[in-house]
Amino acid sequence: MRTGYLAIMGSAGQVKEKLENFPSGSFGRFELSPDERYRVLGIVAERDDIWIYDLLEKTIRKVTSEGSNHLPLWTPDGKEIYFGSRVNGRTGLYKMSAFGSDKEKLAEFDDWYIRVAFGSSPDIMLLERNNGIADASGGADLEGMRIENENVNWGPVLLPDDKWGCVRIGSYWKV
Repeated sequence: MRTGYLAIMGSAGQVKEKLENFPSGSFGRFELSPDERYRVLGIVAERDDIWIYDLLEKTIRKVTSEGSNHLPLWTPDGKEIYFGSRVNGRTGLYKMSAFGSDKEKLAEFDDWYIRVAFGSSPDIMLLERNNGIADASGGADLEGMRIENENVNWGPVLLPDDKWGCVRIGSYWKV
């Protein structure tokens, strides 16, 4: 079996720094914290979990302990992490503190795939559920909201001015 590693890459594609102390497994999407000190990522080892890596201290810690967890994302202020977690056939949208405590379920769905995108603040949010997107800004009823733009393949994006960005729908892009 071939093993790999995570690294910080230079603009020319060269390895600048290998990241140390990672458990073996497959790595999912990772996000850099707004202060650029931490990375949050999914690692598939015994199961899918969310981990936080400290770039300064070169340490990593697992912050989930149940479910199949995926697609962690920092809030713009860096105080919380949102992620999806599938438990007993249902997927919940959760948030927790930036250090992995105070986990709270925000909504629960039959969908298998949940992801969010933030604008300039945590109050400006798009929710993707099984390739459909809804505007979840302002504390909307997440479980009851209508999904728009069905068959979206590449997820929600909010621009710095909090307008919807490019979203791939089928074989074309919507701005």
